[in-house]
Formats: sequence, C-alpha cells, structure tokens
Amino acid sequence: MQNRASSDFNHLLLIKASAGSGKTHRLTGEYLRLLFSAENQYKHILAVTFTNKATDEMKSRVVEELYKLTKEEGSSYLEELKKEFRLPESRIRERAATILENILHDYSAFSISTIDRFFQQTLRAFTREMGLSGGYKLELDDNFVLTQIIDLMIFELDKPQNKELAGWILDYMRHQIEDGKSWNIKQNIGKLAGQLFNEKYKLLDNDDKLKIEDKKQLNDYRQTLLKIIRSWERELKSTGTHALRLMERFGLNHTDFKHGKNSGFLTFIKLANGDFKEPSPRFFSRADNLEDWVTAKSEKKSAIESAYYEGLNDCVKQAVNLFENNLSYNTAVSILQNYHTLGILNDIRNRLQEYQQENNTLFLSDTTELRYTHQPLHDR
Repeated sequence: MQNRASSDFNHLLLIKASAGSGKTHRLTGEYLRLLFSAENQYKHILAVTFTNKATDEMKSRVVEELYKLTKEEGSSYLEELKKEFRLPESRIRERAATILENILHDYSAFSISTIDRFFQQTLRAFTREMGLSGGYKLELDDNFVLTQIIDLMIFELDKPQNKELAGWILDYMRHQIEDGKSWNIKQNIGKLAGQLFNEKYKLLDNDDKLKIEDKKQLNDYRQTLLKIIRSWERELKSTGTHALRLMERFGLNHTDFKHGKNSGFLTFIKLANGDFKEPSPRFFSRADNLEDWVTAKSEKKSAIESAYYEGLNDCVKQAVNLFENNLSYNTAVSILQNYHTLGILNDIRNRLQEYQQENNTLFLSDTTELRYTHQPLHDR
C-alpha cells in the first residue's frame, strides 16, 4: 500500500490488477485506511461489487482483519496503519476494537453491496420522483410476465380494435416462414418482444418512443417508404418498357446481341415485367461500349448500331445508374420488411405498461433506463 497523507483521501485511486494478483488484499487495505481516518467512518463509505459472493468475501475480510488487529497475532496491515496514521501499536489495536464493535452493533450501516442492490436502495429512496408508489414490487422474471402478456394478446386478436395488430402479426409470420424460420407464433413473438428489455431499446429517447407509439405517424412513415420503393421501381419498369420498344422497332431480340442469350439484354424484359433483380456484370459493362454489343460478322450489326444511337444505350445507362444508386430503395425495402415488428412491439409495450401500473411493478430491466434518464416511469 502506498504511503499517503490523509489529505489525499479525496483523490481518485485507480487500481489495475489481473486475476490472483491480490486485488482483494489491496482493496481491504484501502477500506481499513478509510475506516481509521475518522470516527464512525463505516457509515460514510460505499463499497460496491458485481456479485453477492464478492460482497460476502469483502465484508468477511474487513471484519476478520479488524479482529486480527485487536489481537496479539496481529494483521498484515498493522505496520501500514501505524505508518499511515503515525500511531503506536496499542492505539491501532484500541481503534480497531472500537471500529469492530461499532460495525457489529450497527451492521446494516456497514455498506458493502452489489451494484444492483445499491441502485435498488437508491431507487426506493426516490420512488415519488420516479413516479412509483412506495410499495412497488420488483419483478425479476421479465419472461414470465411477457409470456402472460403475449398469451392475452393472441387471445384477443379477433377483437375489432385489434384488426391492424392481427395484420402485422400475419405479415411477421409470413416473413418468418419465407425465411425458413420457425412458424411457432408464440415463440417467435416472444423472441421479438425480448427486444423491449434490451438496453439499446431502453435508452431510446422519449421522442423516438412516441413516434413508434403513434400509429398515424407509423402509417405515414410506411407511405413514405412505399413512395420511395414505387418511384424507383416505376422508373426502372419504364426504362425496360422503352428499351423493348426500341428493340422491337429495330427488329431485335435479346439473343441478337453479342454473347446471345447471355448478352444481358434479357434484363429489359425482366424490368418491363416487374422483376427488379440486379442484372449481371455484363449488362453493366454495356453502357457506352458499342464494341461489346455486336460482333463484326453479325447480320444484325446495322440494326444494333442504329438502336444504340437512337436511345437503347441511354436505356442501359439509366438502368445502370438506378441500380448503382439504389441505397434509398434498398433501405426502404429493408425497413418495410420489418415495419410490422414496430407495430407488434408497440402493442406489447403498451400492455406491459398497463400491467406495471395495475400491479405497481417495476421490471429489473427498467433500472438500466432509470440510471440514464430523469423522467418519471409513467412518462416513458
């Protein structure tokens, strides 16, 4: 232990150590040093650990070392405390006995606890500010409550007010089945609803949560996504249709171009029919590259060259440009595929909040949210 004067007590001390290197020994020494620094200091020291096991070990070590300091067998900390506080051995033993007696007679004030327990104690001291009643219950098993909520939600799907929710669930299950995933509706919704207890979701700001909760805003957002998707697809389909008309005008088929059926010009037929799968690299290479459209001996050479200059090349370039700049389209498609999950999560979230209010319950996972925000729980 480093030799420091009492004026150093307000300084931050960071101890870095690997497993088995004596962290507990060092921390016990630091705790003893603080205990000896003033009378009844144990009431003003907060020590937190990650596990109950570590809490028990730390408390035991402190009490054990205090007991050793009162006895002739001594403690490994005796010399350090004598040097730190410039006291003779007899005075160290007397103070150790007094501290130990005070702790044992006021053990509840001997505050070494887990981080979670400390936070629960703090929370109970500010229940009114948090929007909770004093006798709230802490629910440790989120999954148990969630299962009850989902069972009730599925049972009530046939009610008229849940028509939109039923549509969202059907969309969600259809996507699950199309992706080759489980079709167990209860299990799937349970996994999805688990996101509500995820720390990332908990830390969403209130404005974001209100947007998710507002069904009108959700539907408006869906319409915006659909406009992005339809605009892109409509432009591609129009390009494909125009290209086919040009090819028909010059008597061309997609197999008349260089590389025959693998020429890439089949892309225009697909686009005109609403198939928007990205074309092959060969199609992309056709833009502004007449030499790669036709062979020297082709009977269609003249027709292909005419079509090229009359606008078919422009169609290729436009299609290539749309596929190369499809970030907004792909993003809108991805979001829309998961859009229904927002509606399902929102419904479950509302049901969970109703459950909490009716049962005066706080979920353990809510404590993470309360650490980082200052709004009462009922305003979330």
